[in-house]
Order: sequence, then C-alpha cells, then structure tokens
Amino acid sequence: MPTKQTAISIQNCSKTYPDGTIGLRSTQLEISPGEILALLGPSGCGKTTLLRMIAGLEIPNPGTRIYFGPDEVTNLPPEKRQIGMVFQHYALFPHMDLAANITYGLRIRGISHAAIQARLAELLELVRLSGLEHKRPGEISGGQRQRVALARAIAIRPRVLLLDEPLTALDAKLKESLRDELAELLRRLNITAIHVTHDQQEAMAIADRLAVMNQGEVVQLGTAEELYRSPANPFVASFLGQMNSVRLIKNPDGRRGIRLGGAWLDIAADAGSGREVLIRPEDIDLYAVDGDLTERGLGRVVHRAFLGDRIQLRVITPEGIELKVQRARDCPLRVDDPVQIEVNPTALKTFGGE
Repeated sequence: MPTKQTAISIQNCSKTYPDGTIGLRSTQLEISPGEILALLGPSGCGKTTLLRMIAGLEIPNPGTRIYFGPDEVTNLPPEKRQIGMVFQHYALFPHMDLAANITYGLRIRGISHAAIQARLAELLELVRLSGLEHKRPGEISGGQRQRVALARAIAIRPRVLLLDEPLTALDAKLKESLRDELAELLRRLNITAIHVTHDQQEAMAIADRLAVMNQGEVVQLGTAEELYRSPANPFVASFLGQMNSVRLIKNPDGRRGIRLGGAWLDIAADAGSGREVLIRPEDIDLYAVDGDLTERGLGRVVHRAFLGDRIQLRVITPEGIELKVQRARDCPLRVDDPVQIEVNPTALKTFGGE
C-alpha cells in the first residue's frame, strides 16, 4: 500500500492554557519523510499536547509554525490536514462490523463502492484480518481491535499517521507481541508517524528516534541507543532504564570519586561538576566471596528477584549505599551472601552542575 512520504517541521510550537498553565514550551522538531518518531515521557510532560497540536485538535500559541512537507498546516482544521489517528481506546463504532469501521473515512469522502472494496481487501490482508470483516468490535480480541483502528487510520492514505498510546489498553503479554507487530507494519507502510507513549520499551522497540520530554519540553532527541548510552542529563538517564545514584565525594588529596564497599573509583576531571554518579544495574559485576564486610569492595545481597530472563538483586555496602544489580538468570547469589562489587569506571555517568 504505497504512500507518499511527508516530512514534518515543527517550529516554535508552544501552548499556554487560559489559567496560565504551560502545556508545552517552545519546541522545534524536524521529522524526516517516512520516519517513526516517539514522543516519550511521564504523564503531564507535554507529549499529548504536542501531538494534538500536530493533529489540529489543540490551538497553539501565536508564533507556532507546523509544516507537512512544504505546506503549512498550523491553522488548518484536522479534516484538512490529511492525518490518520489511532487513539488509546481505538474509538471503534460498536454497532458497525469491521469492514464498515475500516472504510468509514472512505465512505464519508464519497469514494466509489468499487474503490472502497478494493482498498478494504488490501487493508484486511495487510493487518491480517481477512475473513473477519463481518464481525463487530465486541466479537474480536483487543489485539485485533488495535489492528482495525490502524487499518481505519491508514485507509484514507494519510500524509501523517499519529498514534496516541495505541497499546495502553492491552495486557502486558499482548502489548509485548503487538509492539513488534506494529513496528513491522509501520515500516511496511513507509509512512511518517508520530507515536506518543510513556512506555520506554514500547518507544525503543517501535521508533526510529525518540524525543524524550519533561515539564513541557523536549530534553533530548536521538536513537534509543544514543539516548541510553549517552543521556544528556539525569532525567533521561533515569527515565530510559534503571539507574543507581551514588553521591560524589572528595579524597583528602582533592580527587573526586565514589566509594563502594571500601573500594575507591576516580571520576574523570572533565566529567562535569555534578554531585552524583549514575550507574546502570547491568554495569555492576558481583562475585561470591568468603569473608565478612570489612574486606575491600564488599557488599551484601539484601533482595533477590527472579524475572525469567534475568535476576534482579539489591546489594547494600558498608557505607549504606544500596545498589540495584541485574545479572544473568543462572546467577547463584542469594540473600545475605557477601559479594565482591566491581564497576568499570567507563560505565560511570555524571553530569554538569545541578
């Protein structure tokens, strides 16, 4: 189902509500033709506000400019923007069968019956729902309803596809399987898409790039790997995956670093003037030892959780620092075991002044 790829340019986009609440601070984004961009962040960060302004459902502040390709759409109503939208709860018509739901947008545009039937057959095959077109939404699964909503959104061959937390209503196991399916389908469509979510795993699995948002602004933009490995600030570091925070201290000779279980780790002189060091749980190695906690570099396991593909541990050091650690699922360590703690200094992350 070929589509014409559309770039999106968002310039000086902001929103202040009548009561003075800032929904979105001045935002600039350039989205390439055919790119899938995830707007990722906690509740209230501004991601849905931005999506609604792109859709034309929210009026932005004066000075905002939104372009689809060369065309400015800032002041166009939603029906003139040629967008497809998938909502959190799908908004399917319960009294219509799947065929009528999928082709609704085509019918109100006056498309011929023959063209509608041809498009319907194409869409049903694309989303793997052939043979179910005469069922109603209440007669199919949540995952199938999600595919109906997507088929309806792309039936009109939109310039831009907007997805507002499309997997939120699904249970955890179904969500995991469908996010991979959605990622594959979006790439087959070859359509420019913006995907809003608060689920970091969902964003990382589906999007080409992530725009992490906090307090009404985009705080970092990049691929999932770039953001995970090189976060711009403590918020991004902690939001994408788990993090341990350890306070920086100084040695008598003035060297900055951290002390874990008696072992000292230096922090590079050019690492910024932050007050804390962040360490990912997977960057901490633990080794079983015989001995007590007076030895250098030791800690004690205080919690162990088996998560199927990995073991999650909590370790406390003699200094009272508690660390989250992730190890392979065959890790033999148990609660109360003394452990040797090792951290590669290159895995330590610190940021500028706070």
